Amino acid sequence: MNKREKLIKLRNNLPRPKIANKIGITPQMLGMVERGERTPSLYLAKKIADFYGVLVEDIFFESSGNDMCPKNVTSTLNLTGCKDPASNEANISA
Repeated sequence: MNKREKLIKLRNNLPRPKIANKIGITPQMLGMVERGERTPSLYLAKKIADFYGVLVEDIFFESSGNDMCPKNVTSTLNLTGCKDPASNEANISA
């Protein structure tokens, strides 16, 4: 399930303007995030996840992980063991 599908499923028929207002963003911005046209800052991703009562990684991380951070690492947002793309070394601590 991609980010758009996850957010729409979580929305549960609530109108986008009402959700956006509670999060503190415009409905247009929320729509762009849902469509994948904008990537939210970590702060905004956290606000969106908190609104829905889920973890940031439940919405914004792929369920299978990726080359930089496998699912077993991203599922806890403990980035120890992820590769730093700048240095190609592992063991980044968050």
